[in-house]
Amino acid sequence: MNRLHLVLYTLVATAAVASVAAHAQPTGTRIKESGSTQPLAVLQLDIESQFESIRHALARGDVDDAERKARTLLIIDQQPSTRYAALNALCAVSNQRRDWSEAVARCGQAIDMRPRHWMAWNTRGTAYLMSGDTEAAAADYQRALELLPSGHRMGDAVRHNIELAERVMRGELTIGGEPGAAGDRG
Repeated sequence: MNRLHLVLYTLVATAAVASVAAHAQPTGTRIKESGSTQPLAVLQLDIESQFESIRHALARGDVDDAERKARTLLIIDQQPSTRYAALNALCAVSNQRRDWSEAVARCGQAIDMRPRHWMAWNTRGTAYLMSGDTEAAAADYQRALELLPSGHRMGDAVRHNIELAERVMRGELTIGGEPGAAGDRG
């Protein structure tokens, strides 16, 4: 894997789980004694730390661990914001595995769930870029930038991704390809 791939994967892994805390709410389970209205205990599932754990696993290249944790979140938390972020994390896992078509599918699921949130558009753009579909990549990156709140800390990363896609389209840079090509958008 060359340096550009490593930098791009690192940006994707960071973006895949960045700002999840603002969208995923901690979830709790209240256990009640039969007939009582008061809980005996409240079990908090700290979703934010679970996403942090996924981010760390992706950053250290442990995609199996990241995938296991993201799949677990899909099972234990049905909140749309958590499911969206977990699907986006699975997209990032597929990107690291160079399985571009699986990445596009996972991000597509996340986008279908929350089409007005930027993160999965950006992550799917990377799958398209790495698979050689630079036009689809540029379109997804542009959509991510449009949806990104003004002044967001990830704005520079998304603009960088747009620039990479444009450089590839102009023939100034060669990246991507090989296993699991994403193919057509249609």
